[in-house]
Amino acid sequence: MAKMLYIIGNGFDCHHNIKSRYWDFKEWLNINNYPLFEKVDLSFRDNVEFWSDMETQLGHLNTKQFHEDNFKEICLSANKDFYFHELQNHSSENALRKMVDELIRNLKLWCLSFDYSHVKADVSLNKDAYFITFNYTDTLERCYRVPKKQIFYIHGRANSDDDLILGSGISSGDIFDNNFNGEYTGDEDHDNLISEVGRLKKPVCQIIHRNPQVFKKHEEIKAITIMGFSFSEIDIPYLQQLNTLNPQVVKWNLYFHSLEDLRRIVKFVEASRISCNKLQLSYF
Repeated sequence: MAKMLYIIGNGFDCHHNIKSRYWDFKEWLNINNYPLFEKVDLSFRDNVEFWSDMETQLGHLNTKQFHEDNFKEICLSANKDFYFHELQNHSSENALRKMVDELIRNLKLWCLSFDYSHVKADVSLNKDAYFITFNYTDTLERCYRVPKKQIFYIHGRANSDDDLILGSGISSGDIFDNNFNGEYTGDEDHDNLISEVGRLKKPVCQIIHRNPQVFKKHEEIKAITIMGFSFSEIDIPYLQQLNTLNPQVVKWNLYFHSLEDLRRIVKFVEASRISCNKLQLSYF
């Protein structure tokens, strides 16, 4: 096994003209499951960034608006039998859980619909290296013939029985603090809805703790190359864990695509105290 680790993000698939951005998912969902698209689009109608950054924005649901919309929907469809016997099943909390579960199921279907016939494996990779991919796609296996045993799909693999992991960086405590001065709303259903939004927070710490062998699988790793990665705040703990557990790494090859990527890289490097002589920056 080579003394190299690759971290692969969605920019890698985008480089190969695979339509894997969340905006592409919006277009696919609009065509293939319009009722769900309409429900999600309505729920986040005041969030102009939702479809460009869906995972992060899940935690920024306008809970008051969602709660009111759900109550109106219940009232419009209610009859006396429904209202008294099934109201709990149609709570705002359950409505959100059902919507997100269906969204994730469709996310997997969308990934499985990707066309790879045009993909040219034009990125030079050391195929003896180890890979941690943040993508749900199997581009490394399919197009670069990287053996599956050398790849860890950190958030799940679409072409498998894996449950895909999708989540924001917002906890229920953050929502209460930012919107309600740290207090409960006084409406139990609304409070439960906020708690459900909090459960959408990506379980980064749990993933790290469940997979200690992944983050220190090869003590001989000397170089880490990061490609197509957005360096979003929610995923930074993974990199920090790698940096902490692998102090012998002598080279960080970091690729960026935009000025925002570069800003995030600088923030990560400074916070992780990676010395400049270990760093190489390249455009991807």
